[in-house]
Amino acid sequence: AAAAAADEDFRGRAGEALSNSGSDGMLLLDPCMFNSRTVREACIPSANGHFSARALARVFGALACDGELDGRQLLSRERVHEIASSCSSASGGATWGLGFRHYPLMRNGATINTAFGHSGMGGSIALCERSEQLGVAVTVNKLTFEREATRRIVQNICSHFNLGTIDLAQ
Repeated sequence: AAAAAADEDFRGRAGEALSNSGSDGMLLLDPCMFNSRTVREACIPSANGHFSARALARVFGALACDGELDGRQLLSRERVHEIASSCSSASGGATWGLGFRHYPLMRNGATINTAFGHSGMGGSIALCERSEQLGVAVTVNKLTFEREATRRIVQNICSHFNLGTIDLAQ
């Protein structure tokens, strides 16, 4: 009963804060918002995945391996190829395929378009690089607008595997 009352109080405060926050949406960057029971139980496919970096990297590792993980086909090869095919462009030059952002790799002076993934709130990211069958995920404990730590971690991984550099900004 106490948890339900606290949750109801949170919903009231969150609704009031959202209505008073104007268009800046700063409340949505409050980690307390995403740690609340209401948001955790809500169906918000683009905003409330809760998992470890290891688990997320395994999922993206399966995508990098044409949908296969530990000998089991989790997603059809055809669907993974659809994801890997760019189907739309956004402002700023980013390309997307079935909800996944495509990240260009720069290797030996050439642009290679074999990486795709999705960035999360405050600096988290998951992506796969299909030519190397590599899944990568970085989750953060402190939300930030500036994603420098994430960028450096991903660049270090790319360097370790001789993948070149990946453009997370575009």
